Amino acid sequence: MKEDADLAIKAAKDAFYKGPWRKMDAADRAKLIHKFADLIEKNEDELANLEAQDNGKPFLIAKNVDIW
Repeated sequence: MKEDADLAIKAAKDAFYKGPWRKMDAADRAKLIHKFADLIEKNEDELANLEAQDNGKPFLIAKNVDIW
């Protein structure tokens, strides 16, 4: 468990300090965030279904609370 956390922390730090996001223009970052939001909206039912199955909660709770 600790090893997993250490790997996740290292990956996050590497992404922040060495990845393209840090050097990316703010407008380009905004485009990517909007694209991600569009994909969430497009796939909201599938994402809510996965969330409901993963957490054992009703679909509508997963959709209306967790996804939105």
